[in-house]
Amino acid sequence: PPMGSLKMPTVLVVEDEALIRMMVALSLSDDYEVIEATDALEGLICLSRPEPIDLLFSDIVMPGGMNGVQLAEEARRLRPDLKILLTTGYDREALRSRNIDTGIPILKKPYLNQDLLDSISKCLQAV
Repeated sequence: PPMGSLKMPTVLVVEDEALIRMMVALSLSDDYEVIEATDALEGLICLSRPEPIDLLFSDIVMPGGMNGVQLAEEARRLRPDLKILLTTGYDREALRSRNIDTGIPILKKPYLNQDLLDSISKCLQAV
């Protein structure tokens, strides 16, 4: 078992497509504690609980009336120190046309497992 002092960072994965969510959780499970949420609302519920979450990894375009950018803004309000990485298959132009403009790092879909791990690790190290 890992040493008590070495806690794995916790990543909250918000993704409405079950298969993608499962694959992300699986690829992160060696290095991170993973909490899964199916939409922004469920993500917010997780964020309002006391357990530590180091990074929010969320799809931008989701059903349920709240997109990943709105979730990120809400998440920052709840947890000012939270690291955030968003993902989408849309490019920035398409996002802009939906009035979604963000300074938050975006991992473009489809991505490789290694891209995901690198991006998350880079986000967590960013100050």
